[in-house]
Amino acid sequence: MSTPISTMSEFDGDDSGFTTDNPIYAIPDITTGLLLDYNADSLGSVGSSVTSWASSAGSLGAAANLTSGSSPRPTVVDGPNGHKAVRFVASSSQYLMTALFGTPLSLPMTQVVILRPAATSTASIVSGHYDTAANYIGIRRVSSGYDAGAGASSEIVNGSSSDTSAFHVVTARHGASGMLRVDTVKSNGATGQASASRANLPRVTIGADAAHTASFLSGDVARVLMFSRALTDADIASLHATLGATYGIAA
Repeated sequence: MSTPISTMSEFDGDDSGFTTDNPIYAIPDITTGLLLDYNADSLGSVGSSVTSWASSAGSLGAAANLTSGSSPRPTVVDGPNGHKAVRFVASSSQYLMTALFGTPLSLPMTQVVILRPAATSTASIVSGHYDTAANYIGIRRVSSGYDAGAGASSEIVNGSSSDTSAFHVVTARHGASGMLRVDTVKSNGATGQASASRANLPRVTIGADAAHTASFLSGDVARVLMFSRALTDADIASLHATLGATYGIAA
């Protein structure tokens, strides 16, 4: 069963505008626009190969199921806080990929991944082409941390997390401008994003570049979420708090 992705924040007061002893609960909306939710807890037993990874929730449904990929396949492993994860091995060129979407996706978009990298070398985590290989929407692992954006000339870099010992929640938001968070640390600047005029994200690849020919990932992925909107800062803070608590990830 997919872990709910909602949290509540408590505020003292009521709709009269005066404080009372009765709290109001404000719930950031982090389910609207959910396209897919790949949750490793839905997979088989630890040690089994991942031959198909169905989305547990989201409007894309079966169209976004990861049913294509490398041989040998990635495997299910013990993940964070009693949950499962999918292990990718770069030396085996492992990846998972959706079939082509009936209608290519467009911006705005938010991508979220929970992972523990095994190396600091550049590796694609979630990727997808727009017009060319140089224009993509996705999240990559780099020696300084993580990056996201539209190609080598316009990435957003967040160097707050260079270790490979713990799981992290990494979020890339692409709207009027791009933004990248690692756990609760926001990237400096918000200039890198796929062009808003591009509307050609034909499929999603996990663990390699969008052409599944290079930039292979070594590491464990526990969850991948994608939204058809740019989540607000409040949405993302709520999402990170929920996922952090679920997977035992420190802020």
